[in-house]
Parts: sequence; structure tokens; C-alpha cells
Amino acid sequence: MLQVVLAKESDLKIQLQTRFALHVSYNRIDVDLLPVPLKLLNMDHQTFLQTVDRYSNPDWLSVVGAKHQVKFIRDEINRFGTDRTNRLIQLMKCWVSSQRWSKHNKPKSYAIELLVLRVMNNTEGNEKILELLQKFWNEVLVVRSNEELLDLANTRNNVFDSFEWDEFSQHASSILQEDIRVFGNSLVNELRV
Repeated sequence: MLQVVLAKESDLKIQLQTRFALHVSYNRIDVDLLPVPLKLLNMDHQTFLQTVDRYSNPDWLSVVGAKHQVKFIRDEINRFGTDRTNRLIQLMKCWVSSQRWSKHNKPKSYAIELLVLRVMNNTEGNEKILELLQKFWNEVLVVRSNEELLDLANTRNNVFDSFEWDEFSQHASSILQEDIRVFGNSLVNELRV
């Protein structure tokens, strides 16, 4: 049994995101609850992919795939080097959180992570953070034009479809028209506050 004690009930927000996910917010802490039968949750990755193929990737399987997504991201971050990769993910997630988004336009956390991994996959390994930010925004525009951002933990899942990209790609265009140093400095200053 789960028991939660709250200082003020008015701070708690519970929202049904999909038929398979519940979003809970409390004092700027966001949590997604994804109920899944234990047998499905304990699937190894190969069995998961076979199940995806068998059932043509129904919505409930994306919940089961979350464990594999987390492992995939962790493994890739370790492969590229944790410091720069984690820093870029952190910067971009903080930037996304600091923006006001129209409904369904806020980029999903997993999409940000996949975009960063795509950037890191196309680097030499010695780029400065400003160069990585520049490459990140270019990658946003590439993904927007191709309308595809595959989930490498579940290749039938196109993460591109998880939110509306128009607003995000407009941000990318305007940031790329500026000097990337201006964006980088404002982002760093914003994070210090």
C-alpha cells in the first residue's frame, strides 16, 4: 500500500495521461505512474521485441518498453562518456522546462535524450558544449523535416509522434539564427538562478 502525506492538498495534481499512464505533480516534482502486469515488466529485451512484433505495438507495450528505454539511454550515455552527454541532456531538459509551451507541444524527455544521443553519435568527442548545442538544434530541424525519431529500444515506436514539433522546430530556427554563444550564455545564467 502506498501512502502519501501532503503539506497542502492543493499542491497535488493527478492527471490521466493515457489509458496506460497517470501523471502526478507535487511541488515541481513530476512522476508518471505506469501500471504493468509483473510478467510483462520482467521481459528481457529480445522477448519484448518479439511481443511488439506479435501484437503490432499496441499502446500498452510502450509502458513495458520504458524499462528498456531507460537501459538503452544509460548504456549509450556510458558509451559516449557520461560528463558531456549528461551535461547536454541536463541543459536541454532544463531549457525545455523553462519554456512556456502550447498544449501537446512540449518535447518529451525521452525525445530530448534521443536527440542528444544522435548528436553525440555524430561527434568527434572533443567538441565544446556550445558546438554540441549548435549540433543539437540542427538535429531538431533534421528530425522535423524527416518526421522520424525512432526509439532504438523499440524500433516500431516513432518518438516523433509523441508531441507536436512545430513550436520546438521554430525555437531551433530562431536559436540557430542567433549566435549560439548568446543562447548558451543565457541558458547557463538561467540555470544559476
